[in-house]
Amino acid sequence: MIKIDKNIPIYPRKVQDNNPERKYQWSKMNIGDSFLMDVSTIFSARAIAHRAGIKLGFKFVCRHDKSGFRVWRTE
Repeated sequence: MIKIDKNIPIYPRKVQDNNPERKYQWSKMNIGDSFLMDVSTIFSARAIAHRAGIKLGFKFVCRHDKSGFRVWRTE
């Protein structure tokens, strides 16, 4: 059986800046430009690049690099 606690206030949400344009300057990239992304998985890199691409109408490709994950603008 679990213990039910009373009178515990709800913790405030963490204020996160999830706008990838602020961290990565996607709109300044030209076709063929690339940068090293500081994320832990290729899935994170692809998801972030995909979201930015949808917003800007760009296409990106992510590949594993010896130092992390590199993202290229392709279109």
